[in-house]
Amino acid sequence: MRLGNDNIAVLLLGSGLQGVSVAYSLYKIDCEVYVYSSDFAFKHCRWIRELTLFDLTVGELCRYIKDKRIDLIIPMSDKHAIWLSQNKYDIQTLIKVKCAIPDYDTVAIASSKSDLMELCEVNQLPVPRTRKVTLHNILSASSFVGFPALIKPDHSVGARGVTKISNLDDLKKKLQLIIQKYGSCSLQEWIDNREFYFNVMLYRYADGSFSPTVIIKITRFYPLGGGSSCFCKTTKEPILEDICKKILNLLDWNGFADVDVLYDKEEHQFKVIEINPRVPASIRSADIAGVNFPQIIICDLLGIPCKPMDYKVGMYLRYFGLDFMWFLKSKNRFKVKPSWFKFFGDQLFYQDLYRSNIKFSLCLLGSNVLKLFR
Repeated sequence: MRLGNDNIAVLLLGSGLQGVSVAYSLYKIDCEVYVYSSDFAFKHCRWIRELTLFDLTVGELCRYIKDKRIDLIIPMSDKHAIWLSQNKYDIQTLIKVKCAIPDYDTVAIASSKSDLMELCEVNQLPVPRTRKVTLHNILSASSFVGFPALIKPDHSVGARGVTKISNLDDLKKKLQLIIQKYGSCSLQEWIDNREFYFNVMLYRYADGSFSPTVIIKITRFYPLGGGSSCFCKTTKEPILEDICKKILNLLDWNGFADVDVLYDKEEHQFKVIEINPRVPASIRSADIAGVNFPQIIICDLLGIPCKPMDYKVGMYLRYFGLDFMWFLKSKNRFKVKPSWFKFFGDQLFYQDLYRSNIKFSLCLLGSNVLKLFR
């Protein structure tokens, strides 16, 4: 689908693999893509018009928007999503542009792991047993949550600071250091499912309706104890979809949401662990399954009609650079199904390899492999 004769200019705040996927989705609908990043690999990407970097202040951003006639800003990372939500009102007041991020009051609840878990618990939505933990309530928090458990900073990027603990002595030893480094923390039950987890992507409109929901089942991830997707498959899980929609309705969410979900095999229940207001690295799985979320975002915020999109299950997405690390470390390297050695197929796509842009793909692959060994 093309959006019209006038090309829409979109600025991506940040890059990473999600930046690659979003840039490609925008390129397919004739958008002009600008990327705020220092990632050298993007210099070889023919899907973007310009790679830029400047002091990220409201003033500098507004000057760049005016100069390049940017219509829309989409954040690619946690830190850029939070910054944009905090400054959204000022930016949209000073200059004609749309920020693809919910208001900060909403983002603040979602980005605080303890606040989100409390909201879900009060409304009887399934989440892991969780309690705010301090040096003064260790006994009561650990008594409710049990062991093993995770110490989780309320505000951190990715899995930074998340620490598994086995007993009370372990908790006492590690909690103070984590609080000193990351601030307030929660104690959360450890759900032992190293076989798979789920990621749910959906867009909630201001009127409370939803876009098609994309759910991926992630069956290979790195690090092995719990990390980013190496290999996933699009699927349908009506119960899980309903849970995620109920949470976004409670938050009165407006925009794109990325929800991480574990499956508790002992209790036979999905348990939501996190909501991210920015697109995930695996957003390409939605694109190959027929759902172009960047297009949905543009159409909603700029008031452009959006044609219905048909979601396809059974599409596979592989992050080859990370999957190679999985192969080196996993004891299941020769047992996994589909086979690790299946490299081609009509329903198999790559997160870091694009046949239409080989030079960029090689640069991207090299850049990501180097990051893994740092």
